[in-house]
Parts: sequence; C-alpha cells; structure tokens
Amino acid sequence: MHGCLVVFSLFLLCHILATGVVASGILGGRVALPHSRPYMASLQKSSRHVCGGFLIHENFVLTSAHCEVHKPFDVVLGAHDLTFKEKTQQRLQVEKYFKHPSYRTIKQTSYDVMLLKVQTVCC
Repeated sequence: MHGCLVVFSLFLLCHILATGVVASGILGGRVALPHSRPYMASLQKSSRHVCGGFLIHENFVLTSAHCEVHKPFDVVLGAHDLTFKEKTQQRLQVEKYFKHPSYRTIKQTSYDVMLLKVQTVCC
C-alpha cells in the first residue's frame, strides 16, 4: 500500500507541475489569493513553521523526507498568513511517518519524499 501511495503522490506532483498550478502560486514575490491553495500544508513544531507539504488525500500529506529531523510536528491546513491564527486553520496531529525506504541523509537529494498520515480526517 505504501508503494501505491508514493506512486500516486509522484503522479499527482507531475500532474500539478504539468498543468501549471505551481506556477500560479507564491513565486516571484506574488502573494496567492487568500485560501486559493487549501491543499498547501505548514508542518509546525511548537507552532513554528519548519517545512511545507501538500494534502494528497483527506488523511495524507506529501512532504520531503529531510523534514523528518523536526518530528514530531503538526500539520496546519487552511492558513493563508502564518503570522496569526485564522478561523479556516486546522491543526492535525501526525499518526505515522512513511519515509521513502531509499532515503538516507539530508545531504542526499534523491528519494527525498515522505508521506504523513494524519490522525484526524480533515475537510
């Protein structure tokens, strides 16, 4: 099952890149429209942003394996501005971490992918 989720996640990432969705985000100093990217996640330790990710399923977030050094952390969804708490924010606890089995160190850029299973179903 983990292999299927990784393959699906990579397919989804390729699709997003191919359709230009990423190009319309916060690139080149432009601010995205508030709440136009509800799938974007902030991984937070002690309420401080440490890594990013994105929701690929109601219970799974895709992020980088090198973010593992900050665990345990929470997943925050529905935030536009991390400097204050918005009514749209959801703070979810991570139940399990699924790092790619071939990922070894932070210096290694290949296989730098990790799935997070959140305890509470979002949305």
